[in-house]
Amino acid sequence: MPPSDPETTRWFSEEVQPHESELRAYLRAKFSAHLDIDDLVQETYARLLQAREQTPLRSAKAYLFTTARNAAFDYFRRRKIVAIDGIAEIELLPVFEDRPVSPRPPVMTKNSNFSPRPSRPSPNAAAAC
Repeated sequence: MPPSDPETTRWFSEEVQPHESELRAYLRAKFSAHLDIDDLVQETYARLLQAREQTPLRSAKAYLFTTARNAAFDYFRRRKIVAIDGIAEIELLPVFEDRPVSPRPPVMTKNSNFSPRPSRPSPNAAAAC
């Protein structure tokens, strides 16, 4: 959908559209194997126009490329989300243990023979060298 007011139309045609071929080349180089470039460009334009309604943009080109990159990242984030509705039984999910994993390693006791590092060199250390 084109911009509604003449000033926005002028701004879009002078400040944004001249960068479209460069934007498409950038997106093809970074993301072409993974998503539809035409859809991404349209999403970028829509976000750009919405942002311009909220606040003036200093550099349309910089905002255009940043918005396109972020739109691509949003697409990839959405693809990673799995709907839990499709799982009939929650028990079928692969869970290794029912208890939470301890964030700390087990504490060593006096009876433990393990010592990660001696606090000072032992008398036998000099003889071993």
